[in-house]
Amino acid sequence: HHQQQQQQQQSTPLGFGATSIVTSDGEDIDVESSANIPESELDDLTYSDDGDEEDDSSARAEAFFTREEREKERADASASASGKPEKRPFWIQADPINGFVPETMDFARMVEADEQATLNPGAGDVDRSELHALHAKLRADYGSWEEIPVDTLKDHGVSAQIVNKLKKAGVLTVEQTLRCYPRKYQEFARFHAGMQAGTAVLVTGRVVSYLKAPYSRKGWGKTPSTLLIECDDGEGKAEQFELKLWEYVQKETEAGLTPGAPVAVRGALSTRTGRGHLTLDKAQLAAGVDPDAEVDVVTTYPKKHDIAPDRWHEVQTAAVKALKDHIPADPMTVSLGVESSVLPELQLISHVDAMQFIHAPATVDQVVAARERLAFEELVLLQVSLLQERNRAQRSGGEGVSIVSTSMCDELRGVLDFSLTRGQETALEEILQDMSGTTPMLRLLQGDVGCGKTIVAALGLLAAVGNGHQGAFMAPTEVLATQHATTLENVFSRLENPPRVVLLTGSTPKKERDAALRLIESGEAHVVVGTHSLISDDVVFKSLGLAVVDEQHRFGVEQRAALAGKGPVGGKVRRGDLAAVTRPSEKEGWENRKRTDEKLVETDGDESDRAAWAAAGDDATSAATESTESTE
Repeated sequence: HHQQQQQQQQSTPLGFGATSIVTSDGEDIDVESSANIPESELDDLTYSDDGDEEDDSSARAEAFFTREEREKERADASASASGKPEKRPFWIQADPINGFVPETMDFARMVEADEQATLNPGAGDVDRSELHALHAKLRADYGSWEEIPVDTLKDHGVSAQIVNKLKKAGVLTVEQTLRCYPRKYQEFARFHAGMQAGTAVLVTGRVVSYLKAPYSRKGWGKTPSTLLIECDDGEGKAEQFELKLWEYVQKETEAGLTPGAPVAVRGALSTRTGRGHLTLDKAQLAAGVDPDAEVDVVTTYPKKHDIAPDRWHEVQTAAVKALKDHIPADPMTVSLGVESSVLPELQLISHVDAMQFIHAPATVDQVVAARERLAFEELVLLQVSLLQERNRAQRSGGEGVSIVSTSMCDELRGVLDFSLTRGQETALEEILQDMSGTTPMLRLLQGDVGCGKTIVAALGLLAAVGNGHQGAFMAPTEVLATQHATTLENVFSRLENPPRVVLLTGSTPKKERDAALRLIESGEAHVVVGTHSLISDDVVFKSLGLAVVDEQHRFGVEQRAALAGKGPVGGKVRRGDLAAVTRPSEKEGWENRKRTDEKLVETDGDESDRAAWAAAGDDATSAATESTESTE
């Protein structure tokens, strides 16, 4: 499925994804803004189900791509003038129908290609048989992926004092150390003639003279040291810089500042002195810089875990070395398999390279590439975690409603004054398919205001009612609950035998409430619409098959679970069983997970069913689905 993504600027740093990158000309850039797609074009990238969209789709596409070609020509001209190629993130791709969609992220096609490669290996795969065997071994060897202890950093030059500070702050592994990302990246461009004042430059040349600042009782920094260097201006001419070094220069560094010695200095290009020498504002000596480097990217770390920002470079350099020494292969490549085309399709770098580039990049492009890989890893881990949570919730909830007939849904669709849209058809089909299965449904129905979510929910409720169950519709306010009850009564009134709709809110009079409770418990109330009153202890359903939560984000997790808990074991997530859907402790380890999976495979399904129904008594089944409406 295509998903539209829109990147938003963050005013405060929230991890490496929101860390600013400052170019040599002083411009703040980020991964999102490097797409260079005019915002005005987004208004044309719309799609509507109304009208004959196929008639003008070709014209819109032709107009868009013509405009895109003009923008690309201007971007290429600008890139050639600045000497820097345009860099676009892999997820920023313009599409004339859906707006921003990643063309390379057609995972369905990737999976098909991977399955085809696995079933029909080519000549290239035969040559990589040893690599396949190695990755298969690594997938089974859980011990090779154990966390690297932070004490390993001592073997790479980090002092025991810093390691103890990390351990005291709870940073116990090398992976946790590497996750302490820089807060800022500053790019310095190699100096050449014609640069404007204020440009962040890297000056590499030879020392002409060095005058150490005289000692002062008032403290260091009252008078600067003076460094005179000579460099090439990029046009074959010599240029001299007279630099004021206000920061303390260590004795080892001073010993190397002899006439003729190579030196590199960073700073902002300033004006000339009276003697005609160029100067730099905030000049700093740059140690370990390649003399032939065209750019120099400087990382700035926050003061974290009682470690000074300038010491983090030493720590992260050692952490990257430790990672390279201990990690057997790229974790995601091993997990996906050698034949997988996901990472090559997305043009993602390896995990080790991403960690190295995020902490010690040579260019801004390396920072962008590292962000893309690390962001992709985080999204994959999040998605896998959510899928595991969903799987546990469904397995712990027993069986689904297992509907066998949709006759009431078909009858209502036949008497409606309108036809369902393609989106409604797809959503309804998926909902009915889930309700016909043997596991509880956990589904989010999402759409814009007025797109027709209520009619889809109504058809789902009819499917439950038509198979001998009840339906519940919970809304956050009495106004919405009353509105939904009226809407459902009007829609169901078109049926030959309409289901009975009962409204239950906090303001319902006691006499009417008692009558409604009796109808709900006896099963005469087929669809119950209400507010938080539905989760009261005195509300007992005879057979709750489907629970719909409108604007689910306005309810708490336990409130939604409480409504689903009104159903029997076959589709219920009890309030007391919330711990069953939480993430497992990391201490369980790979072996425990493996034994659990093997046990689930070997378990007899019929015996599990009989045990579940014996524990539930005569309870019926239920499922839970949630509906949300986005607000303007």
